[in-house]
Amino acid sequence: MNRPSRSMRKLLDSVANNNEHAALDVMRAAEQLTDEVLRQRLLNLVHRLNQDADDLRLARDDIQGGAIKSA
Repeated sequence: MNRPSRSMRKLLDSVANNNEHAALDVMRAAEQLTDEVLRQRLLNLVHRLNQDADDLRLARDDIQGGAIKSA
């Protein structure tokens, strides 16, 4: 794997990790709320952040040898 591919994989992994950490912080904050509507909206955001992290990791795994594998 060449250097640009490694850099892209590291970047995608870093963004995925940041999404997951942000999701945990938002979840902890949502647990403290009494406003059920706001709480539900934040929990939906947590779900989207985690889904995006999964998608980023799938994209990272598709990068191989400097090229993106075709579907």
